[in-house]
Amino acid sequence: MAISPYVAELRRHVGSSLLHLPSVMGVIYDAQSRVLLVRQTADGLWSTPGGVLEPDETPASAVVREVQEETGLVVSVVRLLGVFGGPSFVVQYPNGDRSQYLSAIFECAVQGGSLVPDGDETDQLTFAGPNEIA
Repeated sequence: MAISPYVAELRRHVGSSLLHLPSVMGVIYDAQSRVLLVRQTADGLWSTPGGVLEPDETPASAVVREVQEETGLVVSVVRLLGVFGGPSFVVQYPNGDRSQYLSAIFECAVQGGSLVPDGDETDQLTFAGPNEIA
């Protein structure tokens, strides 16, 4: 789903105004220490899997849910890598909506599942090393 019901409800009240939203991202490594990237269907940009927390959800459970939704992988949280935010985390979407994310980034370990894009939010998945990311 491209926009959560929670964010859609907020948007009904504030329109396209800037929303501050808590979010998570999962960093998943393969055996060659490459990072899993997902291509977003909305804009074609590559990122690590992740998304917005839903009401009453913990950051750790949100990253597990988001990774599974976007990649098909079942993961567990290894550790918190950091929390990031500020002006460089403001996104303006094609429809004019603006969001500023406060993002908790977690290293995750694969426990199961099959690596498959969801076809809604993500349309391609790949592991990339430093040279490919640059």
